[in-house]
Amino acid sequence: MRLKEACPEGPFRGRAAELEAWLASGRASRPDWYHPVRVCGLFGAMRIFASIRGAVPLVHGPPGCAYFQKFQVVISFGHPVPAPCTGMGENDVIHGGEDRLRRAVLEVDRRYKPRLIAVLNTCTPMIIGDDVAAVLHDVRGEVGARYLLAVNADGLQHYSQGHGYNAALAGLIENVMQPAGIRLERSVNLFGEVVGGDAALARDKFLLRDMLARIGVYVNAMVPAGSAVEDIERAPRARLNVPRCGPMAGPAARLMRERFDVPFVSPAMPYGVANSERWLMSVAEFFGLEEGARRVIAAERRRLRPLLAQARAGLAGKRAAVHGGPGRVAANIRFAHELGCRIEVVSLFFATEAAYRQVLDAVAETGQDPLILIDRSMEEVRRTVAEQGIEAWFGNSLDFPATYMQSGLAAFETLIYQVPYEGFIGCANALRHVVHRSQHVPLARPAGARGTAGAPRAACRGGGERRWHG
Repeated sequence: MRLKEACPEGPFRGRAAELEAWLASGRASRPDWYHPVRVCGLFGAMRIFASIRGAVPLVHGPPGCAYFQKFQVVISFGHPVPAPCTGMGENDVIHGGEDRLRRAVLEVDRRYKPRLIAVLNTCTPMIIGDDVAAVLHDVRGEVGARYLLAVNADGLQHYSQGHGYNAALAGLIENVMQPAGIRLERSVNLFGEVVGGDAALARDKFLLRDMLARIGVYVNAMVPAGSAVEDIERAPRARLNVPRCGPMAGPAARLMRERFDVPFVSPAMPYGVANSERWLMSVAEFFGLEEGARRVIAAERRRLRPLLAQARAGLAGKRAAVHGGPGRVAANIRFAHELGCRIEVVSLFFATEAAYRQVLDAVAETGQDPLILIDRSMEEVRRTVAEQGIEAWFGNSLDFPATYMQSGLAAFETLIYQVPYEGFIGCANALRHVVHRSQHVPLARPAGARGTAGAPRAACRGGGERRWHG
């Protein structure tokens, strides 16, 4: 099943009004050339299953597919990933890979003793027509794993990680989650969480859990990261899903609503004071807990006011670029605006139509009119940053620190960082970071920037360039 809304088209370059017209026209068709910022569905599916305790993703395909996706997950999110692979070769392409898959499932079960084995189907077995469902049916009685399921995560039909991400969540909804015998009062699932381990991104969800506890809301499960297979089974007991990345997880959240009658809200990710308030109030309003949420928000505003004022003093009027995936861009537009920045460039990758709408709403709300780039190459992003005289960078880049470090930009990194940044406690961490860097590391424009950007870079005592990043 192809989740079309999770497989967006592109690319695009223009202002907000042009993006509105582009969307109204039905959007551009899929380009026939190499797409510079797409990864296949396998990456999204791998992220889901690799984050569940007691689950093992088995890649059915050539070994390079498994290695690349495992490398990407490990380097991006910092937690170990078991990624066994059937290791298909040219003989399997000719004669079929079903026997190899059968042996691999039995070996994974023997070696890892998992509760769940997820076979991730790549391009090769899908082209030659391996009957993966039949293989899993035949070996079901020979393995100790409670759940065997297959997910089509190829890169030919599904050229966006969003498909694999939603297809993997759909596999959990349809095969692992159990009908709720009871519903837990004031309970939510943090839905679509994909980062396990000890990375800062993994700790964000615990800050959000504690923030919800302050208004009397209980987190039933973190789906899937941070959860065991048994926790996934119990997910339908929650009253509400709160997607980690609303634009990305929307299709799966709607499927869970249809299957188990669990509704969802989709606020922007809670970076900064205003976004954290919105995130908390969206949950509070569902449960009728607005009064308690307003008390928490008032207390946090008092606590964060000095830090927010200092951060604004360092960034007010600076020309900023916002870049990242579908869940972070709209949030970072509001955060950069909250800090007094002039947002000149907004760049999205892995985006969906829901993300485009969130960006348009954030642009309209903040009164900005930036140049909007969708799925453009990082070379073009860097060139645009230089042309627009950008001084500060919010978000992450597909080449990670290369773009903003090579450009000498002050950067607030929201993908790879050392402390959690979400919610009110995370906001305090973010503001301290911004205050420290803006006070002690003068903001410098990249060489060749236009307008008043012609001033030379600020230099540190050692003679090198000064940069700050997360």
